[in-house]
Amino acid sequence: RGRGLDDAVIRRFGIGYSPDEWDALLAHLSAKGFTLQEQQQAALVTVKENSRYDTFRDRVMFPIISRYGQPIGFGARALGDAQPKYLNTADTMIFNKRHTLYGVSLLKRQRNLEQLYLVEGYMDVVALSQSGIQNAVATLGTSLTVEQARMMKGYAPEIWIAYDGDEPGQMAALRALDLFDQEGISAKVLHFPEGEDPDELIRRHGAEAFRAVRPMPGMAFRLRRLELQYDLSQEEDKREFAKQACST
Repeated sequence: RGRGLDDAVIRRFGIGYSPDEWDALLAHLSAKGFTLQEQQQAALVTVKENSRYDTFRDRVMFPIISRYGQPIGFGARALGDAQPKYLNTADTMIFNKRHTLYGVSLLKRQRNLEQLYLVEGYMDVVALSQSGIQNAVATLGTSLTVEQARMMKGYAPEIWIAYDGDEPGQMAALRALDLFDQEGISAKVLHFPEGEDPDELIRRHGAEAFRAVRPMPGMAFRLRRLELQYDLSQEEDKREFAKQACST
């Protein structure tokens, strides 16, 4: 709620909490009849030598739902200073973060999508959904993979990359653009003000501010990134930029 989420969107995404206890889930699942081995195979309980404890503790929990509507893993954000800040379910028999997308289960309710938004984080997907933009998905804490790109291609003919406006986000957008090109998928890039992401933009300025950001064609984005490497007030830099631009 502190991030501006209402109860409806919290329920829609099944957002919850893992208690700040070492074995609350272990005890609960054991009482339900699940063996320690089953809990370990589901990556919900960690076993090390003589210790066993809940994998997720004191974290906001984002269920990761498959395209078929089944919960297959979790993304978990630390509430305190614990590291890593975000923790995903480890690979299991039913979950591999390379092969799915956060928010993909909501796409089955939509028809004739013209484009999908690709964002960086869980909260970006949730904030867009609350604002009425339901065609957004996120990678699961990794760079975009070939498997994820091919999955997106099955839902819409064009992808709009809406990564964070900071330098790491823009570099990631460039890599995603290259991968989409490699897979023959039409893609454009939304450029946000420095340091902002979709969630922050919506909270500060409203959903209309997000909708007002127009996508850049891939070539225009690449040239913009290339231009940042040169001082175009200098003749030598101008010539070098022109040569590099022709080979882009």
